[in-house]
Amino acid sequence: MGFYIVKRIIWLIPVLFVISVVVFSIVHLIPGDPATVLLGTEAADPALLKAIKQKYGLDKPIYVQYFLWIQRVLHGDLGLSVTTGRPVSKLVAERIPYTLELGLYALALALLLAIPLGTLAAVRKNQAVQWLFQGFTLLGLSIPRFWSGTMFILLFSVHLGWFTIVNFPSFMGDPLDNLRSFFLPAFTLALPAAASIARITRASVLEVSNMEYVLTARSKGLDERRVVFIHMLKNALLPVITVTGIYAGYLLSGTIVVEKVFAIPGLGRLGVDAILQRDYPVLQGTVLVVVTLFTLVNLAVDILYVFVNPKIRYV
Repeated sequence: MGFYIVKRIIWLIPVLFVISVVVFSIVHLIPGDPATVLLGTEAADPALLKAIKQKYGLDKPIYVQYFLWIQRVLHGDLGLSVTTGRPVSKLVAERIPYTLELGLYALALALLLAIPLGTLAAVRKNQAVQWLFQGFTLLGLSIPRFWSGTMFILLFSVHLGWFTIVNFPSFMGDPLDNLRSFFLPAFTLALPAAASIARITRASVLEVSNMEYVLTARSKGLDERRVVFIHMLKNALLPVITVTGIYAGYLLSGTIVVEKVFAIPGLGRLGVDAILQRDYPVLQGTVLVVVTLFTLVNLAVDILYVFVNPKIRYV
């Protein structure tokens, strides 16, 4: 087990290298000269164009620019914002708590919805449960987040007044108010993930329900709830963990739309604003952090596999 974990961590190094190359290429894949793009309407001034190239090292060969950039990144320096002049690392540090809380909150809601509903749909064959399951998964996968988020704001915040989305207080300052403020955006973000995880849970529970150890447990007269939660659900969780790990990463990237709809000052909104303002250092830093988090989540899921099922052996 220890050897596998060490090997996966070592494999993470070339993966992060490729990620860094792709993220660095964002500015250089833009049509035209990056310095011209950064200057916008002021690019007609040759002296200013030369100064901005020297400031950002754009007058050096591309491979030199990359090594200088990655050297700064390894020291925690993501560059300076073109629009504000502030360090990108500080902008990211201010925004990342909102995105992480929103993603974790959404993941928790998705699991709380998906696992019970998927398990119930697998063990209960009556028509009402099946209709509920099919309706929930269909709506969850079909409705776009920007539309469902807007409808939730109109219904639960504007008309009913149950939730406030004006401010998002710190969790440490007021936990209940914090969770209440984040509930609507987290629920909006969680719905598609919950629908997919519920389908995987149902299929996995149905698969293990005909296994010999389950039939043996039932033949011994064990309570059905014990059979479901101890013998079936525990062994059906491996595929669920896989899809949960994948969606944990996608929830981080999915916050872009939700943060924009609910005006949450997170990484997603920071990235969108950077695109609109042509602030490519901020965009590079935001994408680098999000993609790195996505990679680390997948590593954590692979390692979690070993602890959930010790019978698994990796070569």
